[in-house]
Amino acid sequence: MTSGIFVATFSAGYTTIGEGIVVVKDGFVNGGDATYFYRGTFIDYGDDLKATVEVKHYRGPLNSVLGPLKQYTLSLSGKRSGDDFELTGGIENMPGAKITIRGTKIADLSG
Repeated sequence: MTSGIFVATFSAGYTTIGEGIVVVKDGFVNGGDATYFYRGTFIDYGDDLKATVEVKHYRGPLNSVLGPLKQYTLSLSGKRSGDDFELTGGIENMPGAKITIRGTKIADLSG
């Protein structure tokens, strides 16, 4: 996947619930929003992507897209389309906890 800074939009079902900023570089993902931060890894196979992302609460209300959770790990897969991506997945052992993340590249990285 192309390195850069992305706006990530989070959806559960057909409802968009939140947004954050994600920085992607050299197989790593780091980012956050007003109440949670995210960090993890990804592998791309051409346009196919797989990612594992740890989500941790750091302040404010427990208002995760997937419920009032303090921390969890997402297993995601999806596709890249140009500089953008869409991933779907959820939390292992929580079958009802499904999420879709759409990333739109907004800038290249400096340096």
